[in-house]
Amino acid sequence: MSSSPHPDTELKLATVARARTPFREKFAIPRQAALLQHTRASFDFTEPQHAREALRGLEAFSHLWVISWMHLAEDRGPSVRPPRLGGNARIGVWACRSPFRPNPIGLSLCRIVRVDADKGILEVAGLDLVDGSPIVDLKPFIPYADSAPEANGAWTAEGAPKALNVAFSVEAEAVVRASRIPALLASLREILGQDPRPAYHDDPERVYGVALYDWNIRFQVKGDSLLVIEMLRLD
Repeated sequence: MSSSPHPDTELKLATVARARTPFREKFAIPRQAALLQHTRASFDFTEPQHAREALRGLEAFSHLWVISWMHLAEDRGPSVRPPRLGGNARIGVWACRSPFRPNPIGLSLCRIVRVDADKGILEVAGLDLVDGSPIVDLKPFIPYADSAPEANGAWTAEGAPKALNVAFSVEAEAVVRASRIPALLASLREILGQDPRPAYHDDPERVYGVALYDWNIRFQVKGDSLLVIEMLRLD
């Protein structure tokens, strides 16, 4: 048998930055970056001097693609169970965006909030990654090439899931009001409104906890409403 004209090639990826996000764990990260419009993120570049040069000109764009390595994900085989289908129906891994794939490469479309090339600063809205995730590339979004209004979204065509109504206890709201984090209330509403619970969980009496920003946020879900009960400072 003749050898393949395309022998296996060793792939090498360099970490160009680490994501800085409010997500301390995988739990509660929205399933699509576009659902995060108030939640800010930034980047710690591995080579600051290179980053200052590499960022030049990016300020002229409004959006960019963030290509990441989802280091906490694992390969679960050729099929997965998307939460959008109830967590029970299986579909091929290449027919969905599950992080559980042979190569856990993430692709996030983010809105650019601030670029300061001289200081090596890049801030975005809409980064759906765990804090510390490796970033392998950044590419500007080009509307004429990257947008396809006629595209068929298959089982996602109905659009984003309906968000839960998020309310805060008096104590929890006081913690939010005392915080100096910009747009914290709006950020928590959009994150928790996507219902971070596993698709098969529907226990109205259960209290869930998620690590976001500087707090362990404890909440309950009843029907289409989510109540933040308390916000405990993380150690």
